[in-house]
Amino acid sequence: MRPATTSARSTSAEERTLVPRTLWTFLAAGFLAIGLSAGSAEAATPIGSFDGASCDGLAGWAQDPDEPDKAIDVHLYFGGPAGTPGVPAAPINANVYRDDLCTAIGSCAHGFVSLTPLSLEDGQPRDVYAYGIDSMGGPNPALGATPKTLQCPPAAAGVRRRIADVPTFDTWAFSSFWDLLPLGSAEADALADGPDLPSAPELVKPDDGTDAFWLVDGGLRRPVTAAVAATWRFDLGAAKATPKTDIDALLEGPAVRPRPVLFVRGGLYLVDDPLPEGQGSAGASSSSASAGVGGSDGSGGGTSATTGGAAPADAGASDGGCAISAPAGGSRLSPWVLAALLAFAARRRRAGIP
Repeated sequence: MRPATTSARSTSAEERTLVPRTLWTFLAAGFLAIGLSAGSAEAATPIGSFDGASCDGLAGWAQDPDEPDKAIDVHLYFGGPAGTPGVPAAPINANVYRDDLCTAIGSCAHGFVSLTPLSLEDGQPRDVYAYGIDSMGGPNPALGATPKTLQCPPAAAGVRRRIADVPTFDTWAFSSFWDLLPLGSAEADALADGPDLPSAPELVKPDDGTDAFWLVDGGLRRPVTAAVAATWRFDLGAAKATPKTDIDALLEGPAVRPRPVLFVRGGLYLVDDPLPEGQGSAGASSSSASAGVGGSDGSGGGTSATTGGAAPADAGASDGGCAISAPAGGSRLSPWVLAALLAFAARRRRAGIP
């Protein structure tokens, strides 16, 4: 009977040894599965589509499956893929609500819309690339249907208003990338002269709570919508509360245009709608001052151009590379850049290039 007893004890020992090994194998497999699952989740990259590019604007959508409800950035490259030397690029946030995305991807606010940079509207074809920026710092893939070809001839209609100097350009928060149109000399000369642009924008709103905003332009009040304020980089929060009777006393002029359009022709100009005769000039501030709106120099109230906003208000531009870092209001025009632009325009005229 002793051998049987010994055999029984031996089997029991083997079982005691086998159980821990089996348990550790099971746990290791479980941890491996969890690790693979986590690694798979981290490896998810943004998805989306570059839906269209035209002279009216650029549009599409992007989402990061790692954070499906978060609005991510999209980087746009004009003229070549990311990393191409000298290619301008601009960031935009994909936070626009779209009904079609609610069902398609289970989350709605992932669309993006951007104006076309006027500096690129020179009639030459360019491929535009759109990249979804990973919210966790992973790869930034090109969106579906990238690239799109953009080709826009320069065109402008209205009157031209002189921008007196670089401080005026900066105070209005204009952008040489988004707003400066390479307009030919013939088209520029066809525009009639209007009054000079005031040295600073002046926004006012009625102090009675009325939901309305106005740009005081010399002796005129010009309506400003929220959408227009975004493209002009106006800060509606800085609008000066003014007695409604004082605002109503100003002659109503044309609404502020949908976006600023600038060009160089022996100087720097803004294209605008014709203004009522004798109104709208930087020196015509006495009308608004007598009505209690603005200061004696025509630039009273709050300085209402902001240095931030959405694309193009929050879309600065840079050259090449994947990371985009630029002033929120876009590329400012430094004195040497302005001088270079004027010299370039002069060389074009001497060479007979329109």
